This record gives sequence, C-alpha cells and structure tokens, in this order.
Amino acid sequence: MRPAWSGRKALGAARAVLLLVLGALHGAAGAAPAAEGARPLRFGVFPIVSTVELFRRYVPLRAYLAARLGREVRLETARDFPTFVRRTAARRYDVVVTAPHFALLAASPGPYEIRGSLRRTLEGVVVVHRASRIRGLAALAGRLVATPPEPALITLAGRRLFAVHGLTGTRAPRWRAYRSHNAAYEAVAGGDADAAVVSINALRKALEREAPLREIARTPPLPNTALLVARDLPERLRARIEAAFVGADRDADGRLALQRAGLPGWRPARRADYEVLRPYLAGLDLR
Repeated sequence: MRPAWSGRKALGAARAVLLLVLGALHGAAGAAPAAEGARPLRFGVFPIVSTVELFRRYVPLRAYLAARLGREVRLETARDFPTFVRRTAARRYDVVVTAPHFALLAASPGPYEIRGSLRRTLEGVVVVHRASRIRGLAALAGRLVATPPEPALITLAGRRLFAVHGLTGTRAPRWRAYRSHNAAYEAVAGGDADAAVVSINALRKALEREAPLREIARTPPLPNTALLVARDLPERLRARIEAAFVGADRDADGRLALQRAGLPGWRPARRADYEVLRPYLAGLDLR
C-alpha cells in the first residue's frame, strides 16, 4: 500500500500530467527563435526520478536554455540508468545532466566534456522510519536496506559506507535496489524495508512532504551532478551553454527553473574535478 503522505497521483492524473508535459515540449518549440538552419539541441537528463516527475521538474530549465541560446531544445531521458549511459556513450544528446560517475565515463575518453557541476557536494544518507528503534548502522546487520538502482553513485557510496563500518560478509545487510531514490525511501516509509540509502537532496524533498523518515548516517561528500556538452559542437556554442547554466541564478527565468528542478545552481567544472570518483567505476555493472 502506498503511504498517504507521498502525494502520488492516481494513474489517470499521472497520464494527464504527462500529456501536459509533452504538449509543453512541443508547444514551446516556438518560444525561442531558432537560429536559421540550426537543428534542435537534445537535452538529456538522467532518470533519477519517474519520467513524469523528471519532466515536471526540468521543463522550465529546458525553456530557459532555449531562450538563452535562441534555438529549440528538446528534453529527453531514458527508462533506466544503463539505457541512459548507453545513449550518452553513443552521443545521442548534445547537452547532458547526469550522475557524477557517469560523467567521468562519458568524458574520459568519450564524446563529451565536463563543463559544470552543481554547487553543493553530493552526499548519501541512510534513513530509517521515524518510529524505528534503529539508531546506527550496526543495527542493520542482516536487515533489508533499499537503494536506488545498483549503478547509482549513492548506492555505491552507501555500500562502501557499510563496508567501512564492518558490515560485510555475514554481517552485511540484505540489499534491494528500487527504480529511484523516491521508491527506495518510500519502501521504508511503507514498512517494506528497514532502511534506505538515498541522496541528501531526495531526503530534503521527502521531509518537505512530511515523510516519516529519520537520518542515522551519512556518506563522505562527493562531486555532484555534472553538466556535459558534446565535444563536436562549436566551441562558441559550448561556451554559451556553460554560461547559460552557470548564470542561471542571475536570471529571473533561470532562478525559477532552478527552483522548479530543485537545483542549487551551477559552477564551472572540468574532468579533473571528478577524478576522485574513478575508484567507483571499477566493476560498475551497467547491463
């Protein structure tokens, strides 16, 4: 049973939202005057939440980017992390907002260069139900712990956190991967898991909706979500894309777009800023 606090809409309402979003995407094509002969830019966003929720969050950012660049921008995603990573590696997108370790994969070597990073560092949090008696990681030995999909950086960081605290082998928790951060913490709120590892951003949003969750541990900080730009785009265009993202918080429409997407703003970044994540790539299974 879904928790009453989650605020998820009925299936019919979700379909209606999706239709509205798709209509906005097509209707907004004329909102920004396209440069003569310029093809639309494909803006890919990694599937950290459901497709309906992702489009709801990122449609204003798409519109802001289109207005700043003066050309049509089309928003895309994928059904899961492996599909999105494969599409990114195949140079499907022109502009990509993706997970930190996926950015390193796409940029070293790859068809993209890293041009920006979210200003806040990324942290994973271990949460339990607010009414749970569990107070620390040790109490989760052998217990069921929900996570986002297995290739997610938060999942990898969470597993490493448990290992550092000696919860390996027979003392390791039982892991269960869900389709998203939201689904992972909802498993805890609904009594289907003893704990969950999710991003600090996901926890903040959950607590805003009064989710019955309590934090008991946190991973070390890591580089956050990355902005990728295809290397084969003209340098002048690549620079304008970076400037649009980095300058969003200085623009009224940009600030609104950041707020809707739940983003703190962007700063310039390059591949060297993400090299600390290379150990997380070892053994990464993206099948």
